[in-house]
Amino acid sequence: MSALLLLLALSAQADPIVDGLVDELTRSTEALELGQAGPPYFIAYDLLDVWDTSVSATLGGVVFRDSSPDRDLGVSVRVGGPELDSANFGDSWREPGFQSRQTVLGDDPIALRHTAWYITDTAYKSAIENLASRKAARARRASSDAALCFSSGEVQTATASAATAVPIATLEPIALQLSEVFLAHPNLEWSRVYASAEMGRRIHVDSLGTRVIKPVSTIVVRATARARAHDGSWITDHASWVVRGADDLAPVEEMVAKTEEMADRLETWLTTPLGEDDYVGPVLFEGNAAIELVRSLALPALSGTPASEEPPKGSRSVVFGGGDDTTAVRVKRRLLPTGFHIADDPTGDLGLASAYEYDDEGEKAQSLQLVIDGVIHTHYASRTPSKQVDVSNGHGRGDPGELITGSASWTTLSATKGLSAKKMHKVALEQAAAYGLDHYLAVRRIEDASVASGASAIRFSFNDAGGNRLPAPVIAVRMYADGREEPVRGLQFVGTDHRLLRDLIAAGTQVHTTTLLNEGRGPAYGIPTTLSSPNLLIAEVELSSGGQDGEKPPALPSPLAVR
Repeated sequence: MSALLLLLALSAQADPIVDGLVDELTRSTEALELGQAGPPYFIAYDLLDVWDTSVSATLGGVVFRDSSPDRDLGVSVRVGGPELDSANFGDSWREPGFQSRQTVLGDDPIALRHTAWYITDTAYKSAIENLASRKAARARRASSDAALCFSSGEVQTATASAATAVPIATLEPIALQLSEVFLAHPNLEWSRVYASAEMGRRIHVDSLGTRVIKPVSTIVVRATARARAHDGSWITDHASWVVRGADDLAPVEEMVAKTEEMADRLETWLTTPLGEDDYVGPVLFEGNAAIELVRSLALPALSGTPASEEPPKGSRSVVFGGGDDTTAVRVKRRLLPTGFHIADDPTGDLGLASAYEYDDEGEKAQSLQLVIDGVIHTHYASRTPSKQVDVSNGHGRGDPGELITGSASWTTLSATKGLSAKKMHKVALEQAAAYGLDHYLAVRRIEDASVASGASAIRFSFNDAGGNRLPAPVIAVRMYADGREEPVRGLQFVGTDHRLLRDLIAAGTQVHTTTLLNEGRGPAYGIPTTLSSPNLLIAEVELSSGGQDGEKPPALPSPLAVR
């Protein structure tokens, strides 16, 4: 046994679950080998040991409820070596070398070891096959300028207590009370309220010697609804709270008021005139819309984990999607204009649901200055490096048994100089005049893709030629010099990607901060991420008008309207 693994085993003796993981990790590290394939050079076990409480309700009635322990074991196996290994290659619904499975509850380490043994073997064999395919693809490739496949950081050891489970009696009354709000809104065709808590711990042990046990503590309450106009246009919206503990939830009265506000917003949308003209000109992104702009366009541009490598063009292998070396914009390239900055600090406020001291690979969290004066200086990075950032910076996040990727924690977009609302209005009108317009567009709220998905109405296309990454506006208003506002609906962003951010010309002074679910597993689970941004004015944005080519609303009115 290596000295690191011996130290790891000795330090974990107080916990039978950790003992079992370390024992099986040690056995696999020392003995796992298949013929001439060679042993794994890295193995990690990632156990999510939590109590899940979940309630969903609609119109004052419970649709689903569950409160039970859940223990998911993820296994990561890499074969080859850091210069060329089996991970992050090819196109598969399940990454070769990565496996996850629910495992036994209780403190019996033998049953846990059995699960770890079985899925480690499965992951190892698939990793061997994938490495062979990758070597063959590299041999066919005319040029080779690949990054390292793996970077190992310092060995970390940390232990923290598990977060205490939240009783279902805490969440169910909230879900029911919020869902009752929609009884008074018969014009909304669909609504649902989700309340969930994931409380416990996450255990990471690996063959490098890292052993990190950290708390898992996330509560999500989300009221969602969908409205459909007679012309077939539809929109979804939500009121959401993502917090670390039950004491952090807003008072129920405040949550009810926010839900009422959201329902009223959707009903107002139904009676808002449908835009008849396309729009090209300045757009002021306010509040939620500024947050979604950062989330949709800036975060992908700063995620440094490379996209899955593919066989070279012209080979006989067929893959679906992808093709870029990375989703990120290169370091030392401009993402924003001069005077704009982006930073991220996972430990800036440990009371946030998005905060952590160690990431999901056991790496110590680091504060990052990602963008300085508009130029990218680094990316969010995991142990799977890129050509730009070759070591982890403590921003690896993801579910057990999946390739962990570089992701945001608490990301803040800021400006060296902020303008008052009055000055922003003046600048926007001056910019609009260059387009022959007597008004500009203010977008105050944008759809959340996970809400649209939960409402079974997500827009999806295999051929998004416009490269659009911004969901549709929920609230869009024409703003005139005399202060007059004209709401308009049915607009869709056209061709929005990170390059749009270069046209930022001004930022407000008020900072908006929201914790949301990024890369969510549906409407109630995902990766908590906190985003902060002022209002943002972009010089030129294109939006198409006319709504969607959708179905008409139901032929009969809702029973809520005729009861």
